[in-house]
Amino acid sequence: MRAVPNSGKEICWIRTNATGARLYTVNNIVASVSFYDNTDPLQPVERQKLVLKELGPMFLNDRGADSFMRVTSTPFQPALDPAEKFLYVVSQRADATHPAVTEGNKLHILSIAADGAVSQPGAPLNLPVPPSARPMGPVVF
Repeated sequence: MRAVPNSGKEICWIRTNATGARLYTVNNIVASVSFYDNTDPLQPVERQKLVLKELGPMFLNDRGADSFMRVTSTPFQPALDPAEKFLYVVSQRADATHPAVTEGNKLHILSIAADGAVSQPGAPLNLPVPPSARPMGPVVF
């Protein structure tokens, strides 16, 4: 096992395609998705980092000495559709202390190109849940 560079920050979720040749990471703090060519699983190579749309304002995630700035809408669980043409990513409202921010629970729909690269052609969908809800990953079939 070895470390592989990632241009995102705080990888929290990893998803591979059915063959394992493509790997997608969800990078929480910077609200991005990275795409890796995993054709050689011993030498994965990051090919792309896509910052998601409509992230909301930055806020201080106060962890004392380990505090950092993060986006209000933090991405989590990814899911691939069976045809591997779309990657779905759920974002949760991470800032419960900012009264002006009531959105953040979103579903990002990313298109996957023939080479595995992702794009976000449209705006994310606001999930019809209360601001205090913490929606979990999508089920795709």
